[in-house]
Amino acid sequence: GRVSAPMHLLSAPFVFCPAPRPSPPAPRPPPSGRNPTPALDLSLCRSRTHTSRAVGGANSSVNSLGAGAAKLDRETDELKHRTVDKSLSKAIMQARLAKKMNQKQLGTAINEKPQVIQQYEAGKAIPNPQVISKLERALGCRLPRPKKAKKVKDDE
Repeated sequence: GRVSAPMHLLSAPFVFCPAPRPSPPAPRPPPSGRNPTPALDLSLCRSRTHTSRAVGGANSSVNSLGAGAAKLDRETDELKHRTVDKSLSKAIMQARLAKKMNQKQLGTAINEKPQVIQQYEAGKAIPNPQVISKLERALGCRLPRPKKAKKVKDDE
């Protein structure tokens, strides 16, 4: 027959205790020649009373950006991309108008977006020799090429 539990066990509230979780699989060995990264034990981090301090204690430097920050602070040069010369912008516009083309037609002819032509004519594009040579072929004329910037060596 049936096995009945004693009455005091049936009236008590039932508390569910889940079975312990199985341990995770063993970590795979690292690929050849590399050090494995240490695995974090997340079970230790779940405590509500656990607090962590920020990196750097009372003796940390005032500038938290590191050693390169002072060098960056001393940097005074305005760093900008080279843009197309006004002579190139005007030459493209004049040649395009001489061929009776609009920017969209010229862009289609050289397989570029009309915005590229617009940027070149406005002087806002970063000069690309391939695009300039495509423009020369499509427009049938030589365009003034941007001068190559000479690299300046830093003394350090």
